[in-house]
Amino acid sequence: GLLPPRALRTVATWSTLTPRSITPKARWLTLRRVETPPGGEHFPVRVLLATIGSAGDTHPFIAVGKRLRARGHEVFMAANPHFHPRIRDAGLEPIALGEEAELLRVLMDPRLANQRQSPYLVLEELFNNSIEPSFEALRRAVREIRPDAIVRHHILPAARWVGELEGVPVATVALTPSMWFAKGEPM
Repeated sequence: GLLPPRALRTVATWSTLTPRSITPKARWLTLRRVETPPGGEHFPVRVLLATIGSAGDTHPFIAVGKRLRARGHEVFMAANPHFHPRIRDAGLEPIALGEEAELLRVLMDPRLANQRQSPYLVLEELFNNSIEPSFEALRRAVREIRPDAIVRHHILPAARWVGELEGVPVATVALTPSMWFAKGEPM
């Protein structure tokens, strides 16, 4: 039978092609008609998830990526290579941020278990020392995969800066209540 007029939508998607005469990869915009799934409009997008830190920082992004992928979106995830097998197992495309040895060095540092020293270790080693390399890696990734949106960890400012420079919308995810500021709440 005939579908109601709003049941068909034009969806823009990017196709990555590598013609022999063009290097690097050429990207072509493809428009196609798709049926709107029950419950509303659906516009597939290419999403870059970006996170740094330990498993507690990475696993929530893997879960978000799995849900996005289940809804038909193309999902890439920038994270430490230590987590790439888990990212691949979730059906997501991994992008390297940092070196596995750097993360393992921080995770094995005895100061991490010290309540007073741990915040300084994390700030210095995972935050301060990662800004420039993360910026460069994310900028390369954004230029290569051309995401429609970036979803970043709240302690990864490089992702926001890259999004601003490359014209890609950025959403920030705060994984800890300490990052949810409320008027009138003492810090």
